[in-house]
Amino acid sequence: MTTHLDAIPTPDLLAALEWADQRARTANTGGFAPRLLADRLRAPLGEVTPWLYMLSVAGMLVRRRTDGGGHVYLLQFRAAPVGRAAA
Repeated sequence: MTTHLDAIPTPDLLAALEWADQRARTANTGGFAPRLLADRLRAPLGEVTPWLYMLSVAGMLVRRRTDGGGHVYLLQFRAAPVGRAAA
């Protein structure tokens, strides 16, 4: 069962982005693929891919081209924990 991105609460979207980013950084893969996030969110890849692109255009994500011609993403900055001000 898939869920459209507009039906997923914002904190859940942020948590999934942080999870995918941490996984990519730990594995030293250079970034996470849109499919990883789509699977985590159970959302259509056709919605996740343009959303990640728009976040990269807005400066929230770094977008990198892979050797195979695809793209991977990393968070440009980490969010402050909920309920705490950024230092």
